[in-house]
Amino acid sequence: MPRLLGFFSGFPQGFPPEVAAFLREHLTQRERLAFVTSNPANHAKADRHAAALNDYFAKADVPFARYHVLDGRISFAHALQLTAEADCVFLMGGSPATQMQYLHESGLARAIAGSQAAVLGLSAGAINMAKTSFDETQSPPIYAGLGLADIIIHPHFDPEKRDELAAIQQVSAQHPIYAMKDESAVFVQNGQNTFMGKIAKFPS
Repeated sequence: MPRLLGFFSGFPQGFPPEVAAFLREHLTQRERLAFVTSNPANHAKADRHAAALNDYFAKADVPFARYHVLDGRISFAHALQLTAEADCVFLMGGSPATQMQYLHESGLARAIAGSQAAVLGLSAGAINMAKTSFDETQSPPIYAGLGLADIIIHPHFDPEKRDELAAIQQVSAQHPIYAMKDESAVFVQNGQNTFMGKIAKFPS
């Protein structure tokens, strides 16, 4: 099967039915799952979020036999080994900049880019998966991501936030952006994009 990529905004109540059905059909290898933290120093938060996300998979009937959390508690060598063994790598949410720093320092950025495992990203993780990443809280807001797909996403989109909307409109003049509301997803596989939920493209 071609490599599966999933860009997620946020799922407050678990995977929506459409997303769960897609994962059941396309995420068929489910022995090992590796969660990559967005803050390697906050172990309690990483454990809490990984357990919740693992429960999302189980409730969607997409269970994994085992999972591991990749953060500051394990050596870089061990993190690389777990990534190499994983059927799916899940980049968790939080601070995109902090996560990207950890990915590069640990060597995980190169390992994930060269892996054949499915890669799913939530919020910050989804931002960092792109070839070109966009985070309006950084200066400059455009930076090089992991290069997994040539698509730029903005999670948790709220058109009522004027500063956020202005930043998206300014950057999208040069870099098209998919602004995703929560409960939405973009799957990329075999060169095809599958959009689910409420997603606005800038420029339209």
